[in-house]
Amino acid sequence: MIISERIFKIMSDKGITQAELSEATGIAQSCISRWKTKKINPSAEKIMIICDALNVSPEDILVDSMTTNQKCKYVTEKIAKGKMTRNEAREMFGLAAVGEYDGE
Repeated sequence: MIISERIFKIMSDKGITQAELSEATGIAQSCISRWKTKKINPSAEKIMIICDALNVSPEDILVDSMTTNQKCKYVTEKIAKGKMTRNEAREMFGLAAVGEYDGE
């Protein structure tokens, strides 16, 4: 899971919207939206601002501490809700995309 995905997971867990994060951090909502849609990460100088706004440590955002079982549950829920494709799930686990993967 990349940094921006962890930020959005924390936001979701805490019930914080992009607009609320934007207001709390002073980061433009369009910038926050780009992190999600383009799957890019915020710049390093924004990480501490985001941590303060979300009341989390930098490690919570920077370190992928999810166990394999937690990742499986997270991915299963996202796929069921139509918020993640199977290829995105495979990418999260470091597997090849469909067409490159020999089996299901």
